[in-house]
Amino acid sequence: MMLRWTVIGHCREMDSNSTRRYPRFRLHTPVFIAVPGSANVVVPGVVSKLSRTGMEIYAGVNLQPGELMEVELRATGRTIRVAGVVCNRTGFCFGLEFCALRIEPRPLVARINRDCVR
Repeated sequence: MMLRWTVIGHCREMDSNSTRRYPRFRLHTPVFIAVPGSANVVVPGVVSKLSRTGMEIYAGVNLQPGELMEVELRATGRTIRVAGVVCNRTGFCFGLEFCALRIEPRPLVARINRDCVR
């Protein structure tokens, strides 16, 4: 199954008045979330924003702030797995802070764009 990656651009939070440490990038990227306590069970989701320290993700999982979430991004010939702690939740929208991992989103976004199925 091929997934389509769409990079939408920078978020409005990147204005000079932003208090965020790192810029956010808007994405519309399908992902899979490992269901805690269930072996080999994943739930589809979508990443809508990505930064160096975390992401905003929409998924139908029942996780609360403080719990661990494992996310898998799949591209052509490549799988990227990240884990993070749920910082906040509104419905099925989660703010996720990466665990002991600080990624640089520009190369990741470029790689996702390069692997995009058009």
